[in-house]
Amino acid sequence: MGVLIRTLNTQIPPFSQMFLRYIGSSAISLIFVFLNKNSLKPKNLSDFFLLLFIGIFGYSLSTIFFTFSVLNTNLSTVLFIFSTYVVITPLLTYIFLKETMNKNIWPAIVLSLLGTYLLFKPDFSTINFGTILALLASISASIYYTGSRKLKNYPSPVITAYSTICGVVTASLLSLLFERNFYFTAGPQISKTIVSISPFIWFIVLIFAIDNFASWLFVNKGFQKVQGGTGSIILLTEPVLGTILGIVLYGETLTLSAIIGISFILGGILLAMLKN
Repeated sequence: MGVLIRTLNTQIPPFSQMFLRYIGSSAISLIFVFLNKNSLKPKNLSDFFLLLFIGIFGYSLSTIFFTFSVLNTNLSTVLFIFSTYVVITPLLTYIFLKETMNKNIWPAIVLSLLGTYLLFKPDFSTINFGTILALLASISASIYYTGSRKLKNYPSPVITAYSTICGVVTASLLSLLFERNFYFTAGPQISKTIVSISPFIWFIVLIFAIDNFASWLFVNKGFQKVQGGTGSIILLTEPVLGTILGIVLYGETLTLSAIIGISFILGGILLAMLKN
């Protein structure tokens, strides 16, 4: 996500890039719901409000905070701070869902966080606006994971559809409020407009929309199967796979600390998946 956000930012301002990819994600979500013959009707009013709550304060805000954190500080620091959801999520599921955690979870969390620190090597020499936003993104994501776990009796495509629709509404209002000139050209001095987006950037928007839909669909499905603490730690496979892709696609090299960090993360994941 970090790389794609910065790529889109060359031609599309932050709120608008979220809005455009959310449109694609929500369209794919609704098609998926239709093909699976799922019903979008909630079982009760409280579930409906919970679907809206996690869609706005979890899905939408986590993406907004993450996007602006990437644009305001270095990526390694953002990814490390965002990874603190492995601590926040089990606490929220314990408080609100009364989920008991097996004895391996906290050692797994410590091991995983140490691994992410060694992998990302964050720079904490200055605490700026971007680092605060990264923490807010982590909290919002944890709210989403907890709510998704609470709604585990709903099909994952339905949860994803509600979330992406909330994303469309939220991002559209923010983009029209703060980035109106992107859609309605105010004069020749405005260089970034929706009509000036290159075909390559539109392609990235499409790829991002598909990626956004698929990742949250799998997240919702995953939290139906495992507890919040375990699921949040398993999500740390993302930076491990990202590092491997960097080696395969871009010929990047691994430092010793990165190798140790990946080993710690994988060890923490395996430890979290043990029942006893």
